[in-house]
Amino acid sequence: MADIVFCNGTLTYFSEQELPNVLDKFRNSKMICAIHNTTEDVAAAAANGDILTTCNKTRLIKPQNWWMDTFTKNGFNVKYAEHIRCFCAIPSRSK
Repeated sequence: MADIVFCNGTLTYFSEQELPNVLDKFRNSKMICAIHNTTEDVAAAAANGDILTTCNKTRLIKPQNWWMDTFTKNGFNVKYAEHIRCFCAIPSRSK
């Protein structure tokens, strides 16, 4: 398994039901770095008069806290690095 898994929007393409199985595949990695849009990002773009879009419609645009809770519930210790808009999740060894 890789030391670091980098996801640039990838996790938002899975449904809420699929996400636990996807995250489980990364439990042997040392870290997941996940950059993707949240509802806060969409709201900030709208406040600037921009529409935040991607080439494909994402499936899970959720608040940052939802993502933090999802990583935690699926056995990761997670922090959000605001300056780079990135979730850094390290698998906990006590799942």
